[in-house]
This record gives sequence, structure tokens and C-alpha cells, in this order.
Amino acid sequence: MIELLLSLSTPPALVQVQTTGDLRLGDSGMVIERTRGGFTGSFHAIVFNPGKAPDRLVGVSSPEAGSVTSEVVVYDEDMRRAVQSDPLAIPPGGRILVRATLALSTDDFPRGVPVSVTFERAGTLSVIVSPQSSAIIVPPVATR
Repeated sequence: MIELLLSLSTPPALVQVQTTGDLRLGDSGMVIERTRGGFTGSFHAIVFNPGKAPDRLVGVSSPEAGSVTSEVVVYDEDMRRAVQSDPLAIPPGGRILVRATLALSTDDFPRGVPVSVTFERAGTLSVIVSPQSSAIIVPPVATR
């Protein structure tokens, strides 16, 4: 069973729970950056696989996005990045980080971005993530 637990990264923190297969997603969110071509979203989710069988990330997608790149980062017991033979594998146990970069096809800062995370065994979970802006604040210029 996959359980999706999203702590959205904008106040107030909201939690959405969905269940399917053997995985649980938690502590997820998205940071949006303005680029020359529009907006880029950096999606992240912590994945827990309490089952006995491994799974595999098939992909992350959004109807608001053109190109998407994604990766899986597995941690060992000491919270160090573990080496994997299959870079998209979701092994049983431990904390696994799923990261994706989405080139968003919108002219305005999105208030909510629908994101689907698809796993080989567990299937697809779809949520709407409320993004944060990574706007850079320019310090004031002193004048005389």
C-alpha cells in the first residue's frame, strides 16, 4: 500500500493522505523559480517503503509541465546517501527522497500545481502542491 502524506510547504501547513500499494510519501512540497523561459518547479517528497518488496519510480509528471527530470536518493541508517545499482529503485525500509525538476508551462506564478508520482508496482498518486517562491530579495541601496 502506498500512502501519500504531503505536508505542503506554504502556510498554513496542510496534510493530504492517499493510500495505494506499499509506499508512503511524506514531507513533500515544491519551490518555484522564475527563469527566462517561465517558471521551474523543484518538487520533493520523502518516500517510505514499509513493505518487503522493492518498487521503482517510473516518473513524476504534471499537466502544468513540459519537461520533467526526476531522481531517487536513498539514505543509509546514518542518513548518508547510499549507492544504488538502479538509480530509480525504491528499496524496502529507510528514507528515500524523490526529487523532480518541472519546466512549468505558465505565465503566472502557480497557486497550486497538480503533480503525479508513478511507481512500477504501487501505481500513481496525484496531488496538488502549493508551491513556495524562491524569489531573491535584493537588499536596499543606501542613498545620500
